[in-house]
Parts: sequence; C-alpha cells; structure tokens
Amino acid sequence: MKQKTKKDWVVHALGFPVRLQNVPLFKFRGEWEPDINWNELQHVVLWALAHKPSPLTGDQVRFVRRFMKMTLKEFAALCAVGSHPTVMNWEKKSDQATGMHKSTENLLRARILEALPDELWERFGGESQNPRKTFSRHLHEVSEFESQREQLPLSVLAEDTPDAPLRYAYY
Repeated sequence: MKQKTKKDWVVHALGFPVRLQNVPLFKFRGEWEPDINWNELQHVVLWALAHKPSPLTGDQVRFVRRFMKMTLKEFAALCAVGSHPTVMNWEKKSDQATGMHKSTENLLRARILEALPDELWERFGGESQNPRKTFSRHLHEVSEFESQREQLPLSVLAEDTPDAPLRYAYY
C-alpha cells in the first residue's frame, strides 16, 4: 500500500473545515486519504471546540449535536433553551457564530466536556488524579471565549504514525 505524509490537509468530514497537519496518508481507490483514527479525531475536535477561544459556529454546534446523537428537541433541553427552533437557528448560521447567549454557550461547552472520555481528560487536562477534578478550571477557561471574537481555524496535529495521539491548536 502506498503511503506518504502531507504537511497540510483540510478535511470537511465533520461538517466544517479541520486542518490536519503532518498527517499520514494512504492511497485508497486511487485517492489519497488521511490515515488517522476518525473516532479519536472527533474526540480531539470536541475537546478543541470546548476550549475554542471564540464563539461556536452553527456548523460546529450541529457537529456536537450529531456526535451526541440528539434530536433538536433533546439538544435544546441539554442547552436549557426553550425549544428546538432555537437550535435550528443556531445551526442555520453555518460558518458564522451562532449568536447564542454567553451563559448558554458556557453550558454547552461544559456539556461537551462531560461527554468526553477520561483518556482525553488525562491527555489534555494535565492532572494525573481523577480527571474530572479539573472540570471547574476548564469551565472557567472556556468561559473566557469572548476575548477572541474572530473565528480561528482549528488545526489537528498528527505524528508520523497513525497510532500516535492527535493534538490540536487554533491559529
């Protein structure tokens, strides 16, 4: 099987652009494809969205809702908003900020963090004890998202091997 590494590769498979850096590729049916663990990519992107230094976009909210396998109504309840049309309006914003209230976005970011596996908390949380003990610190960090209003592109950094853990950055 042919393989190579690409410095920059943008994927849209999650519903919004995610820039993969240093990603190993393999040839499948004549096309080059990223050789990554897609489940891990989703988890890393969720962690990154919870810590994003700017408001979430409609496409990103749709990704979160679909990842959590929730209907519009269930997601509205999770975010403590009145009804599913509110969530529909957020998602209609596509690649623009949703315009949701800051407290609602903070709650959503907290719900994202709650949904993530302990392995991610151990990798990104920096605590060797119970990873959930750092939750209040992370919630405080994500509540600071207004400091950066412009949308920054998400980059996921891969190592040279498909089994290496993924990392993320905004720039």
